[in-house]
Amino acid sequence: MIIIFIEEPERGAVERVEGREKTLVATSYWNDIVALAKTPTYVLSTAGYTAIVFMVGTLSWWAATTIEHSEANKLGLNSTALLDPKLKAR
Repeated sequence: MIIIFIEEPERGAVERVEGREKTLVATSYWNDIVALAKTPTYVLSTAGYTAIVFMVGTLSWWAATTIEHSEANKLGLNSTALLDPKLKAR
């Protein structure tokens, strides 16, 4: 999605417009963090990736339990402990 909506300038175009000749300037770690935090693309991409990783981890942890509870509910059981072990092994 980012590749569709973000227009990237030609390499070096910003430096030419602003008249800067030297493109690399040493900055502090804190200045780099502030610059990243002010970049909406970086912030939203990081938040989106974090949400996806959280969702996949949650799904991998709880999917089997959810399926067991669903099977117990279908059979009208009050506990997954009452499920047939052969059904649990599927």
